[in-house]
Amino acid sequence: MSSLPKEFAQFLAQQGLSKGSVRNYVADIGRFIAWFEVDSGTPFTPESFTHELIGRYERHLDKIRVPASTRKRYLATVKKFSDWIRPGSHAVADAVIRRGEVGGERLSIQTSSKLLSVEQVINDYARYLTAQGLSKGSVRNYSADLSQFAGWYKKAYRLPFNPQVINPEVVGQYRQYLASSGIPERTVRRYLTTLRQFQRWVKPEVPLPVSPKPFVSLVAAGRTGT
Repeated sequence: MSSLPKEFAQFLAQQGLSKGSVRNYVADIGRFIAWFEVDSGTPFTPESFTHELIGRYERHLDKIRVPASTRKRYLATVKKFSDWIRPGSHAVADAVIRRGEVGGERLSIQTSSKLLSVEQVINDYARYLTAQGLSKGSVRNYSADLSQFAGWYKKAYRLPFNPQVINPEVVGQYRQYLASSGIPERTVRRYLTTLRQFQRWVKPEVPLPVSPKPFVSLVAAGRTGT
């Protein structure tokens, strides 16, 4: 059985959701994965997830006459799961990444007519974190946190996300937003740690720790129920 629902549950718990809410999310995702594996005849993997797949699932729910309110909840759960498992859908404006070797690559931002999606930026960073030895769950959590920040930035500033925008002023405003949203302080600290680590990767002049693993202890704590 896929470990993704369990990892997703740990991520939701770290965001401060109640045990009941986490159980409901996991049950909905379990239902979605079971449908996919029966419908496709193949095991579900992160690479299986596409926008077209969500459309197929919606048509399936409509076909079996799931009540509208329940269908809406199922799809909202799948969308949240999608944001976690395949984060990033916003365009990065006026920036292109000059890639180096994955094991030690950093970002160099330059003006260009070619745009990279946030997903592409995060995927590059995820490969770097993987090369640093982080677990798949930790990398997914980093990626989801960055995607959330990019979405907030686009709404708050009405501008596409650019990796160069991460500075103390923007981070301070993001902290205020998180605090006003009722997010637990431990989770806020994790989000800000994610931004600091990403900023150090983007800007070569700031040394990056060899093994940044703030998520490892949190995931381990989630397994023990703390």
